[in-house]
Amino acid sequence: MLTLFCLIILANTFVENDTTIAQEPNDPLHIASYFNNIDELLSITGDTLYVPKDYNTIQEAIDSASNGDLILVSEGIYKESIYLNKYNITLCGAGVYNTLLNGMITIQKPARIEGFTIRSSGYGQMGIWGIQCLEANAIIQYNIITTNDVGIQIASNPNDSLFTSTIPYTPLDNNPNKPFPSIISNNIIINNKFAGIMVRGEHTIILNNTIIDNAELGIALYEEANPIIINNIFYNNGIYAIRCFSANILGGYNLFWENRKNYGGCEMLESDLEEDPQFKNILKEDYKLLDTSPALNYGYPICNRLGADLGEYAKKHFPYVKVFGIIIGIIGIAIAIWQIEKVLQRS
Repeated sequence: MLTLFCLIILANTFVENDTTIAQEPNDPLHIASYFNNIDELLSITGDTLYVPKDYNTIQEAIDSASNGDLILVSEGIYKESIYLNKYNITLCGAGVYNTLLNGMITIQKPARIEGFTIRSSGYGQMGIWGIQCLEANAIIQYNIITTNDVGIQIASNPNDSLFTSTIPYTPLDNNPNKPFPSIISNNIIINNKFAGIMVRGEHTIILNNTIIDNAELGIALYEEANPIIINNIFYNNGIYAIRCFSANILGGYNLFWENRKNYGGCEMLESDLEEDPQFKNILKEDYKLLDTSPALNYGYPICNRLGADLGEYAKKHFPYVKVFGIIIGIIGIAIAIWQIEKVLQRS
């Protein structure tokens, strides 16, 4: 059985590291491909705190947390604006349809936010952002961000050295001197009053999001922002899907449909696509893709945890069939080895 266990682990390692990316070191897609596992960028090294079991409010849990802690927020509606000011905090809701935050999240130290619907920012104070990063980096993934003035603002990122590095990234481990860019991944960013995402600081990765029905801009890029924008779907944004104000774009493989204009102040990239994404049921806000969608298998396999599909519902880089096929094959080999060992022991 130990042999079987080791072989299965080996197979899993092989599959997780399987990649077809072969880019030059200065290619932005090559740089982004270092993020083969976003979850490793902020490792959970501390305790787990529960809201509301242990703390009545999310902010109370944050105030009591130490660097590296995980805060799990149960289902419910939370009417508060919160400040994340501890290093490497992971704030995790019980799912976008279960944990609703009516308020604003301000991130002041590196953090990860996932599993929430964040809406109607500014509860209890003057505020317009669903999530705002101030001189801090964040991983923002698997959320619905809606009915704010601006869904997400990246005000600035404190250190840009990752984007000039030629070696793979290592986890943060509570060390502020190990930088990483802000990563906005696998979110539905919908129906915000001005913009879905606003980037003012340098170096942000925006990948595999569905950015839809924002009143004016899907993404607004200011000053010298030069994000990687890749594998997103932009649908029915009011004026521009992407508006550049003295900014540049890296990336590509995005899909645009029914925006008033796809780009302003910058050029549409050669790999971008302009076709109906074919959502399953847009009237019921079901943004999964039909089997005939042009967004399936069109994108760039930027990392092993995400696939070549576009939008928030991207699949893994490798098909599950492949994984199970390899595991079943390994199990068969292990059983054969076990049987041979039994025969040898008898002889």
